[in-house]
Amino acid sequence: MIPLALATAVVCGGPALLAWQAGVLAAVIWLPAVLYGITIMYGTTRLTPEGLHLRSLFRRSFVPWARTGMVEAQERTAKASTYQVAVVHIEGHRRPRYLPGLRSDGTPALEADFTAALRRIRDYQRRAVRQL
Repeated sequence: MIPLALATAVVCGGPALLAWQAGVLAAVIWLPAVLYGITIMYGTTRLTPEGLHLRSLFRRSFVPWARTGMVEAQERTAKASTYQVAVVHIEGHRRPRYLPGLRSDGTPALEADFTAALRRIRDYQRRAVRQL
């Protein structure tokens, strides 16, 4: 059975409409994935005595230390590769928020930097919460 969208495109608009639909479908799937990857790789996480300053391609936010919970590494899979991102659990939010700029693809040099960054964040968080 021919899918309805394909049949409609062929009958009503021909190849031009079919090409337009394929382009829209590719943009809907491809564009968010690319923007997410850019945001993870090129964002920054800055630590201050007050909290975390998160800056990504489209978003800037501040999370005070009093609202932060556990900071951990989460493993993600993309096509044939696996990588880790750092996430922080924030009070009042259902899902953890990823920390921009903190990513490891498993290579020893990046893995050491990633682990050291997580340790630094946890130490900073511990000191800030102790002062509250």
